[in-house]
Amino acid sequence: MIYNGQEVGCPIRLNYFNNSTAIDWTINADIAAEYKKLIAFRNNSDAIRLGSLLSYSNNDVCVFTKSINNEKVLVMVNLRNAAVNYQPPGRFGNHFDNA
Repeated sequence: MIYNGQEVGCPIRLNYFNNSTAIDWTINADIAAEYKKLIAFRNNSDAIRLGSLLSYSNNDVCVFTKSINNEKVLVMVNLRNAAVNYQPPGRFGNHFDNA
């Protein structure tokens, strides 16, 4: 889920239920470009859209794989506002050695 304005790094907190606040879609072109890449990847990935989910998350990171047929995607997201250490489970095996 992408919140309104998040895709451009909107510097103010928007009220979810009040859609009258105008968003300046030009303020952070670099952030918008990265979101466009992520959205394009999602739209072109059968694994992300249709694949089976395996979660490896904890309180500090959201980690999961989505896979279908021969496509497997690993997603790792730091949920903290600081660096964290994460030890991948052994069941990852060597599937992502070249990632």
